[in-house]
Amino acid sequence: MRTFCIFLVCAISALATIHAETRYIEVDGTAHTEVAPDEIHYIVQLREYFTEEFDGKKPQDFRTHVSIQEIDNRFRQQLACIGITEKNIRLHDIGDYGWRREGEQFYVSKCYDITLTDFSTIDKINEAVDRRAVEYMRVGDLISHNIDKHRRQCRIDALKAARDKAEYMARALGSQVGDVISIEEPSNIGLMETAASPATANVASNSSGGYDNFRTIALRATMRVKFALN
Repeated sequence: MRTFCIFLVCAISALATIHAETRYIEVDGTAHTEVAPDEIHYIVQLREYFTEEFDGKKPQDFRTHVSIQEIDNRFRQQLACIGITEKNIRLHDIGDYGWRREGEQFYVSKCYDITLTDFSTIDKINEAVDRRAVEYMRVGDLISHNIDKHRRQCRIDALKAARDKAEYMARALGSQVGDVISIEEPSNIGLMETAASPATANVASNSSGGYDNFRTIALRATMRVKFALN
């Protein structure tokens, strides 16, 4: 019986020691950053038309047809005049746009993916293009070739934020943060990457370079860290 009591006391003591050694605080740290893209994809869709459409005439009076080939040639010339070369123009899609009434001629459209390096060029495209042929224009993918470096830094900032959070919370209760026990990047809220202000994608800026003020790649990182408490 005495042996059993000694064993029980030792077991309780060991459990208390283990519990004391595993006191911890677990927090989430979050960091945000915005990255200016160095590659911008501008999507432009053009369709053929009749010049009479813009003279207030009725469809039955349409006579002067401007073909998609003519529009395409003129568009490429306009882009060349503002410094955009053929290697930066990719045909994204081509097809039948549709018709105004059953039995009337199809309108053929072409969609272009234009690779740019700054947003100010978008204003130049908007000014140069034949607006009668424009179906829509919008900003597509935004790419940073250094995005991996920015992702790493965003994670590091999130880890620092987690330590700061743990330290002031522990200090408020009279404890101190010790060594890191574990680090986790939650799969559902870990690293998020979005293009900021998507609603402005098809709106021309009021001044040259105006897009640079609000078109960025937004990064958000969340790290979950468990710290020992001293």
